[in-house]
Amino acid sequence: MQVKVVIGTIAFMLTMIILGYAALREPERMEAFTGAREGRTIETGAKLYISNCASCHGVEAQAEVCEDASGNSIAC
Repeated sequence: MQVKVVIGTIAFMLTMIILGYAALREPERMEAFTGAREGRTIETGAKLYISNCASCHGVEAQAEVCEDASGNSIAC
């Protein structure tokens, strides 16, 4: 019976040490993950802009004005 208590106590202490180490590393891991996620979000937004918006607003997001033969503004 005494051996089980000692083994349980040691297992509990090892678990707490491992969880403490993981908790100390969490801010660093989250910062790296957030940076990578924001980079992917920007890339996705750029692809969406090129495929859906650039035809009217231009690649540099400057609105282009196109006119038809009668001088009316139309989508470029």
